[in-house]
Amino acid sequence: MAALARAALRFLSRPSYGCVAGASFLQSSVRPGLARGICTASRLFGDAGEKSDGTLGAHSMQEPQLENETKEAKHEDDGSRKTSHSDDLEGEAIAGEEFEEQTKLRVLNRALEFVPEYGWSMEALAEGAEAEGLSAAAAGMFEQGAVELVVHFVRECNTQLRKQLTEENARLQQEQDEQRPVEEFLRDALESRLRMHIPYMDRWSQAMGLLLTPQALPDSVCLLTELVDEIWFQAGDRSTDAEQSEVEAIHF
Repeated sequence: MAALARAALRFLSRPSYGCVAGASFLQSSVRPGLARGICTASRLFGDAGEKSDGTLGAHSMQEPQLENETKEAKHEDDGSRKTSHSDDLEGEAIAGEEFEEQTKLRVLNRALEFVPEYGWSMEALAEGAEAEGLSAAAAGMFEQGAVELVVHFVRECNTQLRKQLTEENARLQQEQDEQRPVEEFLRDALESRLRMHIPYMDRWSQAMGLLLTPQALPDSVCLLTELVDEIWFQAGDRSTDAEQSEVEAIHF
């Protein structure tokens, strides 16, 4: 067997035969088990070149260890590639979600411009999508339809009021002016908040109806309680007691 292997190695070393072609020839000429051994030897020989008879034995002894190391390295490399690929997919998914959210915000903001004409409707959302350079079919990304448009408007109004009241309180503190009476502060805050509805007064009854639908009710209640808490907080109330919050809501 050793003599056959040496002969095969000498055969494979001829310039006229490549490693793969020589291995294929041998596999067709000898027993399968022996052919696999010779094929492995040919791969080793292709890397190291033809050696003396004594060197062949050394390669044969190191073959299992080399194969194991190769398999372990390949397994680690495959695992690293899978992890990297998974991280890439996760990053792409997050980026895709962020892009979708930004796109929806742009469409919602533009759709508000069309509410006086089309009402709180899918038509307004479609017009907003087209104004942003998208297809009117992009309005389909809003699963709850016009409800999402109304909820977006209420949330934006609450955010705008929060900024307004925060800036006013900061100015009063800087000028060391006395805090206004609570009743006056509440009245002015409510008036400022209600004035934000003026551009949509002709369509506001429709908005109220949508806010009372089952799919909008959780957001409606949440936004209302947040508004009450924010105005009382800006008025100087810092209590966290549940009963006090109920009293504030009733007085509000």
